Amino acid sequence: MVVYGPPLIGPVLGSAVTRMHRAKLVNVVYDLYPDVAVESGKVINPLIIRAASIAERIQYRATDITIVLSEGFKRTLVGRGVPPEKIAVIPVWLDVEEIRPLPRDNAWRHEHGIGIDQLVVLYAGTIGVVSGAEMVAETAKQLRDRTDILLLFVGDGDARANLEKRARAYGLGNMRFLPYQPRERLAEVQATADVSLVTLAPGRGRTSVPSKVMGYMAAGRPVVASVDAGCDTAREVEESGCGVVVPPGDPEALARAITDLLADEHRREQLGRAGRQRVEERYAKPVVLEKYRRVLESLCDRETTRCIRVSSPSGRGTG
Repeated sequence: MVVYGPPLIGPVLGSAVTRMHRAKLVNVVYDLYPDVAVESGKVINPLIIRAASIAERIQYRATDITIVLSEGFKRTLVGRGVPPEKIAVIPVWLDVEEIRPLPRDNAWRHEHGIGIDQLVVLYAGTIGVVSGAEMVAETAKQLRDRTDILLLFVGDGDARANLEKRARAYGLGNMRFLPYQPRERLAEVQATADVSLVTLAPGRGRTSVPSKVMGYMAAGRPVVASVDAGCDTAREVEESGCGVVVPPGDPEALARAITDLLADEHRREQLGRAGRQRVEERYAKPVVLEKYRRVLESLCDRETTRCIRVSSPSGRGTG
């Protein structure tokens, strides 16, 4: 039985089902709970936090294999007493044909009135509380005299309204906000970027790995990551050679990194190629699904197990 959620509740209920059927339980963890809920301020009641922590311990004891997105998540769980042999690291996969490098001068750019001479810094995806994206308004203030630079946000989330409010209060004409775009236009959206942006609030890199980074890399665009040094996102950007990392919550450092990259087209191209190569080698759908196959087969009795096709409702995982 492969469980994708809901967090905490899904694996606990799944353990009851697997006991009845004498089956194995695989729990796929995309975010660490209750950590994410507590750190984002969505859960503050001490009793609820305590109950969630108990449920977390139960789920890890009941699970035969826990699949996590990153080595950092694995280290956290090992620190909480989960045996390392019961943890597998498997990232989310991408369709490398769906999001692929395209020309920056494309139909989507023209449809939204973005001039070909404008240098676009793209933030695409969820603008959540843990992202710390509100800080980007301070960066935009520092870049307001660069009329050739556009900070473009495409997506939505709990922090978007506050970010837009700051942009209006500062009178920033170099920030623009668009809603989520149709899936079939994602490659064009990503290709519009000259630099792609990911942010996480200080201290949040331990419990969150933004999947938007993989989209940036697949599109062959360089990444500026405003995240904690040593967190999984920082490690990915540095190890893949797809971009640069700056301290979180530091608008001055972010502005410098953006302007430095925009001034060096050759370097941007190098970083973009490195990111695309990394995605093809480690995050392409066939590569990741092979890892799932190995994990599932390691739990199977080949003589008695029948195979059933399983699909993730979220579209993020397996099939």
